[in-house]
Amino acid sequence: MTDGGGDRDVVRLMNDYAARWPLWVRFGGTRRSDWDVSADLADRLEAWAAVFDEHYHWETGWPDARIRETQRAEGAELARLLQAGLGAGWEVRYEFWEENVSPQP
Repeated sequence: MTDGGGDRDVVRLMNDYAARWPLWVRFGGTRRSDWDVSADLADRLEAWAAVFDEHYHWETGWPDARIRETQRAEGAELARLLQAGLGAGWEVRYEFWEENVSPQP
């Protein structure tokens, strides 16, 4: 898997609607099978994306701030692990854009 151009290839770790796999390169989404990462890391990446897909609403956001903060922290840890696993030839960019939380009654 290569992103092309530059000294290091870039992979973005981010969620998107209905995307089961949260790794993206310059030309779009990728699949789990595209990456040589441990099964444990791959499972965690898929689980992180599944939480987003299950709980984040496009209009109202997360149901509560606790889930948002747990997701943010897990994403940061996944980015760190992914960078370590892929090595110096890759630059991992973590993009946590899903900030909003549903108003509480």
